[in-house]
Amino acid sequence: MVEQLFRKQQVVGSRPTVGSEMINHKRKKIKIFLSSTILIFLSLVIIFSIIRFGIPLVTFISSFFSRKSTNGSKQSIEFIPPPYLFSPYQATNSAEFNIVSKSYIEGKIKVYLNGEFIKDIKTEKSEESTILIELQEGENNIYLISQNNKGEESTPSESLIVQLDTIPPDLEISTPAEGTTFSGNEQKYVQIIGKTEEDATVFVNDHQAVNERNGEFSLSYPLSEGENKLKAKAEDKAGNISEKEFTVFFTP
Repeated sequence: MVEQLFRKQQVVGSRPTVGSEMINHKRKKIKIFLSSTILIFLSLVIIFSIIRFGIPLVTFISSFFSRKSTNGSKQSIEFIPPPYLFSPYQATNSAEFNIVSKSYIEGKIKVYLNGEFIKDIKTEKSEESTILIELQEGENNIYLISQNNKGEESTPSESLIVQLDTIPPDLEISTPAEGTTFSGNEQKYVQIIGKTEEDATVFVNDHQAVNERNGEFSLSYPLSEGENKLKAKAEDKAGNISEKEFTVFFTP
């Protein structure tokens, strides 16, 4: 009987009860639920951070959680976000050009023009700075790099392309000719036709002409009785201006 009792106890002890199976099943469900909740929460945090603070901060947070340990000791690798670079202008006629920058770390910002280092400025964390750059004639490629107090550097910022153009646009008036006389109500509106630099804006007195892609422009201008002094002005994207004056006459 003792042997039979011992065998029964072994069998009973080796098989899980229905209650323990239910507990294990509930634990698995709780683990899955917690993992899903954490994943959803982290996703919402990342989306909110991108909208509110921008990609550099999200990258910084990601790097914070991806620290590596070497030989049992934790050694964190600092992520240095690139600086922010902005200018409302892509073309100018002045060699002295200001850009706005913002650093996300304490240290300095290194300025590069057409691939060459030209200067650096000291910065505080989240500080905006105005940087003066001497541009070269033609296309200028500007980018920045952040450097912390340890000498570690970020990747380059996005490039800003600025065109330095100091040459006024060409301006030609093909019609009407200087001194032309118009008469009658059917000629009260004169058609002014000419050509200038592509993308330039043209005004005749206070009337803006219609520009074509090839630089040609046209304008129907109302004449006054007698002498009409007209001034055509073309202005390119860099702010250079060319002007031409001509006179026509009108009799009703």
